[in-house]
Amino acid sequence: MKPTIGIGISTRDRWGDLEITLLRLESFGMDWCKTVLVIDDGSQQPVSDGMRERFPRVIFERSPEPRGYIVQRNQLARVLPTDLYLSLDDDSFPEVGDIALAAEWLIKAPTVAALCFSIIPGGDGSAENYSFAPNPAPIRFYIGCAHLVKRELFLQLGGYREELEHYTEEQQFSLVAMRHGLAIYHYPDVIVRHLRSPAGRTPKRAHRLLTRNDVYCAMMYYPFLYLTLSIANCLPRQFRNPAHRPYLKSVTKGFLEALLTAPRVWKYRAPLSIAQMHEWRSYPHPWSVVKPRG
Repeated sequence: MKPTIGIGISTRDRWGDLEITLLRLESFGMDWCKTVLVIDDGSQQPVSDGMRERFPRVIFERSPEPRGYIVQRNQLARVLPTDLYLSLDDDSFPEVGDIALAAEWLIKAPTVAALCFSIIPGGDGSAENYSFAPNPAPIRFYIGCAHLVKRELFLQLGGYREELEHYTEEQQFSLVAMRHGLAIYHYPDVIVRHLRSPAGRTPKRAHRLLTRNDVYCAMMYYPFLYLTLSIANCLPRQFRNPAHRPYLKSVTKGFLEALLTAPRVWKYRAPLSIAQMHEWRSYPHPWSVVKPRG
């Protein structure tokens, strides 16, 4: 019997982006999809009657106040009535490939918790995470704008740590999966377009939270030796990255915040073994699988 697939999307104040995504999903074809569920994360204006009528198969639910997309992704996993959960950002949609085949591959792979897809951003067409690899292969973690997870397994493993608020939840879940002897795989045959809407994106806040949550993940899951080295190298690593240099103040704030609020996540500490950590680090980053197009 083929696995059932549900699409889950969290959105906030980006109805125009969501409309584009839903239209592109319709044009892509959704015979493989049982349910499409959108959670409005406390938008200033709720979904319009016109959008409800335009997309009658989409279930729209509303959170009375913003709780963040990590909280809402966990909620989507809890309420979707399907075997698999295709998580999409409100500005991301599949363009190429067969989701049903990806789902069948995933459900038959007992040691794989989730699939990462090839991701192409909108605009300049440069690769964000694109590969011509002939077969699925293990990867360190997925890019959150589009991924397919075994829904019940995701919940059994605890879903995402909501203390993260925003960002790095993909790395956090991947570390939990590895601790339980599971892996994340890159599935290159499905290509997703990520439009990267500027609405709601705040670079300073993003760099602060990315740095803080990277340290949080190390505190929760890295063996002690790796944890010590990671914290010692955190700021030098960020400072060496030219893309981060305009935001060094935010990066530093995130690092200090992680140290000052360490008890918030230290109570969840469940480190991988040295062997597991070594294996996890042997896998490529999502952007490391990028290969030139053409």
